Amino acid sequence: MKKDAQDLGDRLVRLTRALAVLPEGPRTVYLLHARDEVPFDAIAVRLGIARADVMAHLAHALAALSKALDESSP
Repeated sequence: MKKDAQDLGDRLVRLTRALAVLPEGPRTVYLLHARDEVPFDAIAVRLGIARADVMAHLAHALAALSKALDESSP
């Protein structure tokens, strides 16, 4: 149980660090979508970008975050 908590804590640290180094566009889109549950079209309007750009930013963010979490996995 303690190891599981430590593993979760390690993953959270890696995720936080990866979010901090993401470029502003992908980070903003990821947070608006994942944390704030803003729909893609609303993100596009809010940021003044095309929906396709929202999707590209989200794909960039997800790839970077996935890589960061996978890098230190056992």
